[in-house]
Amino acid sequence: MNRTHKFCVCVLISVLSVFTVSAQSRLTQLPFGIKIGQTTNEEIEDRGTCVKQVKENDGKERCEQYDIAGNFFVLSSQNEVVNKVYFDASAGNQLPRQWQELGLGFGGQNSSGTLEIDFRNIIKANGASYINTSMSINAKEEEGILFKFDIEGLRYAATVITNSTKSDKLGLRSITITEAY
Repeated sequence: MNRTHKFCVCVLISVLSVFTVSAQSRLTQLPFGIKIGQTTNEEIEDRGTCVKQVKENDGKERCEQYDIAGNFFVLSSQNEVVNKVYFDASAGNQLPRQWQELGLGFGGQNSSGTLEIDFRNIIKANGASYINTSMSINAKEEEGILFKFDIEGLRYAATVITNSTKSDKLGLRSITITEAY
C-alpha cells in the first residue's frame, strides 16, 4: 500500500471514530428536554401535575412526583432535581416519539408491545451496556423479563412480559430511568 492510500485509510478511520463517539443514543433523549440529575422541579412544574407531595423537616411540602402530560412520571430528590423518569403501559400512556420510531411501544387493545427479542436488539443497537436479565413474576400470573442496562451514564430497568393469559398484555410493560452511579 502506498503512502497516499495509508493516509486516506487513517483519515477515514479517524472520521468514523469521531462520528461514532459523538452520536447520542436516541434512548437518552427524554421528552421536554428533561435531563436526569440536572432538570429542576421548577423547570417541570408547569409541564405536569403534582401527584405526590412529601412533607419536609421544616413542615413545608414539596412535590416528589409529577405526571407529565398523562404519559409518564418524573420523580425528584430532596434537592428538587429530577432523579427518575418512569414510563408504564397504563391506559393511554405512550413512549416518546423518537423511541417509537426505533420500534419500542407498549401493547394496546388487540396488540402486544415490543417483544423480548426485538427489545433486546433495539437496546443493543442504541448502545446498551452491562445488560442483565432476570425473571419477573407478578400477582396477575404474568411472567416476564426484567432488563437492567446502562446507556451513556443512565441506568435503565425495563420489564417485558413474555407469558400472559391476554395477548395484548405481552411485550414491553415499563421503563424506569435513573442516573448510573
